[in-house]
Amino acid sequence: SLAPSAGAAERRRHGELARAPLGRAGARRRCEPSCARALQVVAAACCSLVLASQALSGYEAAFGIASPGRVLRGRAGIGPRPLAPPRIVMAAGASSSVGASERNETLTSASDRIAQIQAAIRRGEERAARRAAGEAVAEVAPPQISEEVEKMLERMMISPQELASAADGSLDVGAEPKEDPVEARMHKTLEFCPDGKLAQEILMELIDEGATPRAGAFDAVIEAFSRRGALDDALVVFGKMKELEVSPTDVTWDALARPAARGGQFQFVERLYRGKASDRGGDIGPTSLALLLDAYANGLPRQAGRAEAAFRSAMASVEEFNEPPEQIAKPCVLKALRRAVGESVFGDLCHEYGVAFPLDTDFAL
Repeated sequence: SLAPSAGAAERRRHGELARAPLGRAGARRRCEPSCARALQVVAAACCSLVLASQALSGYEAAFGIASPGRVLRGRAGIGPRPLAPPRIVMAAGASSSVGASERNETLTSASDRIAQIQAAIRRGEERAARRAAGEAVAEVAPPQISEEVEKMLERMMISPQELASAADGSLDVGAEPKEDPVEARMHKTLEFCPDGKLAQEILMELIDEGATPRAGAFDAVIEAFSRRGALDDALVVFGKMKELEVSPTDVTWDALARPAARGGQFQFVERLYRGKASDRGGDIGPTSLALLLDAYANGLPRQAGRAEAAFRSAMASVEEFNEPPEQIAKPCVLKALRRAVGESVFGDLCHEYGVAFPLDTDFAL
């Protein structure tokens, strides 16, 4: 009866010894076979992956189509891997010969360029020596200008006679007024540079040289600035115009008022047209009135009362001279008035002054 128990005790003792921690040497002996086998498996897997990758690259390079693995990656929604360039296997002697030939070609091209530079230097030194000795040396011909470029330059240039006549400002009595050469120059310049900056620089240079441009030259530059909303630049040109005592035209006033009217700067437009009214005797004209009404309509808030007052004042001046209302109530004026005062007041004003204007019709400026 003791034998089984003794055997069990012996087995337990052996189990405990087996589970007991081994020393460093024992652990190393037990782990070495497992690590070696694991390393062998990993090395075999890496070799297989390398061989498979090379095989797929050769497949794609040889047949110019995607490999089955790339197709499967595309169907799985995985982006294709970038194709590696095909590897060319050649003998060591062949690769060295190709590299040597490339190096020889590079050295040859570099030596050719150096030789060309040295030859050019020698030719220059020889020409300088012959010129110093008093010999006739043929100069290199300058590049020829095409006929189109030459015509374009002629259109942009002003002859000295035209500039002198512009500076004198004299005209033949009984002859038709000639075109201002400075104004013609401004229009030609604006054809190539429509923003007005170059035209302004040329205009100021001509003035410094003694020319006295007419109003048309200033108007061309001011209009160019007005088209792109550069009001400050336009006012600089206008100040130079007043400094030279050149009388502004209707184009001058309207070109200055247009960008301000688009921005709703009605106070600036009012001051501007007060100056025009003083020059014109109280009448600013329908185009200027339309711009003033546009400034009221675009103001924040909308200036309906000012717009109605301006329209009534213009109509009163028309009645004073017994002129028809259509003299001032142009379509551009009525359209701006309609925007400024609203439909109801606009209809009442048209009925009051006997102006026919269909409310459902949109007139262009």
